[in-house]
Amino acid sequence: MGIPEAATDLKPDETLIAQRLGSRLFERQGELDLSRHYYDGMQPVTNLGISTPPELRKLRAIFGWCQSGVNAIDERLTVNGFRLPNSPAVDESLWDIWQANNLDADAPLVHLDSLIYGSAYVIVGPGDDGYPLITAESPRNMIAVTDTRKRKTKAAYQTYLDTDPTSETYGRQLATLYTLNATVHMVDQGAKGWTVIDRDDHGFGEVPVVPFLNRQSTGTRHGRSEITDAWRNTVDRACRTAVAMEIAREYYAIPQRYILGAVESAFQKADGTGANVWEVLQGMILALEADKNGNLPQVGTFATGDPSNFTKLLDLDVHMMAGLTGLPPHYLGIYSEGNPSSADAIRLSDFRLEKAADRKSVIFGDCWERVMRLAVRVDTNGAEVSDDMRKMETDWAPRGIPTPAATTDSVTKQVAAEILPADSDVTLTKLGYTATERARIAADRQRAQGRADLLALVNDARARQAAQNQQQPSEAQPGQNPPPAELPAAA
Repeated sequence: MGIPEAATDLKPDETLIAQRLGSRLFERQGELDLSRHYYDGMQPVTNLGISTPPELRKLRAIFGWCQSGVNAIDERLTVNGFRLPNSPAVDESLWDIWQANNLDADAPLVHLDSLIYGSAYVIVGPGDDGYPLITAESPRNMIAVTDTRKRKTKAAYQTYLDTDPTSETYGRQLATLYTLNATVHMVDQGAKGWTVIDRDDHGFGEVPVVPFLNRQSTGTRHGRSEITDAWRNTVDRACRTAVAMEIAREYYAIPQRYILGAVESAFQKADGTGANVWEVLQGMILALEADKNGNLPQVGTFATGDPSNFTKLLDLDVHMMAGLTGLPPHYLGIYSEGNPSSADAIRLSDFRLEKAADRKSVIFGDCWERVMRLAVRVDTNGAEVSDDMRKMETDWAPRGIPTPAATTDSVTKQVAAEILPADSDVTLTKLGYTATERARIAADRQRAQGRADLLALVNDARARQAAQNQQQPSEAQPGQNPPPAELPAAA
């Protein structure tokens, strides 16, 4: 992780910004790594050293609860397009930019990083194929500072190790500084220090970087991970319980036995050599002989540990995790032993998770709208966006549990009551159709209406011709049929 001390052709104020942002990025690495470890279930769990022998301290338990909590929200965030005011369909030009950058695949990466780390970044710049270039960047190698009053990025800094073997800077640390009017690319030359390898004084007046910040508050604007301290503490406790259960299983998988009054020869083979533990347990202990006084040895078994002591603690932790994450119980493997839950009960248990996804869609939707406005500016060589572009809205896929039958019944009743027009785009949206599907349905309706209009014209022409033939029968010569009427050409 490089922090540039100075670089050729780098202005003093730019050097200061790069140093400050680089230091903040370096300081955040530990926090970011920890969040990722908890998401992957590989976090270091404190070993109290009381009941765990040194030989078994390498045992670990992995619970995917944090991953389930994050993924349950991330899986519901799907962008279907962008709408402009007074337009029932998504804007095609914006969607072309989206598709040209393959953001159907990259947008979920941005959402996931923001939920795990608390922040993610998207960079907008000129592309080589006629479309603006939009790339998703990790918060592990990028940081930005935002003007909360203007809601714009003031500066951003990115650094990473060049791992491209075909690059001229392969194996070196690269860095890029983004300011309001310039983008500066640098490379670490080792003993020579940092050197500017490219500089673009674009005069854009805006930093082409949009941060996706999660769980902001008025006092914490840098974003926080969805994996809270309460989540971490609950998972740590469950991991320690699971490890303790593993240790207990190692001790009590074979019940401990005791033998009283046995002679040494009882534990020897026929050749006089001592028997090992497994030989004793497997058979010799069942064939002990009486001593010279005729007394038989006493054999007994110590009571084993009850694993229910641990499973009860795990049940407590999993219920606490369900409450903290807002996940429906069945997401964490909690099932009732009685009758299965009804559909209404399942939807009710999903209510909190759906609302959490709705809240994220508002926050991330605003970020994507900023990205698309930047893309339009880049595409128009820095021209200011129109008022319609400023009022752009992100079109999201439904974020709740799909209920086709119930939703269709509700919408049908609203159409019958003339609350919703049957051919309205809003009606199709409520039924769960995506923007692409709604556009195809609209096109199919137009074709069907065109065919119906054409058929009506043909039938009307035939009816008029038939009426005319009945009114003028004398004009036709005997034995001849009247000439056929000319019909409209088929589309």
